[in-house]
Amino acid sequence: MRNAPDFSEIPPVARSFILLCVALAYAAWDIGFELGAHGRIFFEKLFMVWSISTALLIALLVIPRQRKRIPLTALVVTAFPSFWLILVLLARATPETPGLGVLLFATGLVVYLACFPYVIYMGMSIAYPDLLAHTDRRPRLAMLVIVVTLLAAGYLMGMHHQRLISCEDFEIAGQHVPENCRPETPRLFERLRN
Repeated sequence: MRNAPDFSEIPPVARSFILLCVALAYAAWDIGFELGAHGRIFFEKLFMVWSISTALLIALLVIPRQRKRIPLTALVVTAFPSFWLILVLLARATPETPGLGVLLFATGLVVYLACFPYVIYMGMSIAYPDLLAHTDRRPRLAMLVIVVTLLAAGYLMGMHHQRLISCEDFEIAGQHVPENCRPETPRLFERLRN
C-alpha cells in the first residue's frame, strides 16, 4: 500500500510499549465505564482476573527455580483474587451478613484495580524484560498516566452514558440496562428516509 505508515523504524521496545498501553487503556476504560454506569464491576471481569492470576500463580510455583526466588509480593498478588473468590463462595453459603457486600465490593475493587495491573506488569516483565529494564521511569509513568486517564474517562462516560448511548444500545450489546438510560432515538437511516 502506498502512503501506509511505516512503523518499522520504531524500535521493538517502543512498539511493545505502544501495544501494552493500548491493551491496558482499554481494560481501564472498560472498568471505569462499568463503575460509572452501573456502580459495580461485573463478575466476568473479576473471573477473568482470577483466571489470569491463578494461571500465573501456578506457573510461578511449578517452574524450576534457578538462582532467583519468586518475590513474595508476586505470590500474594496472584493469590489475592482466589481470596476474593473464597469470600464470594462464603457470602453465597451464609445468610446475609452485614457488611459482607461492602467487603466483597472492596476486595473486588482491589482485585481489579490493584491485582490486575500488577499481574499485567508481571506479564510484561516476563514477555518484554527490555521494556522495564530501562532506568528511565518516563515510559512507566506515561503508561500509568494513560491508564488512569482512560479509567477516569470511562468512569465519566459511564456516569453520563445517557448522553452517549441509549437503552437499546445496552440491550443490543447484551449488557445490563441502567435505570437512568435514555430511550432509543430514531436511527440515522430512518431519519434520512423521512
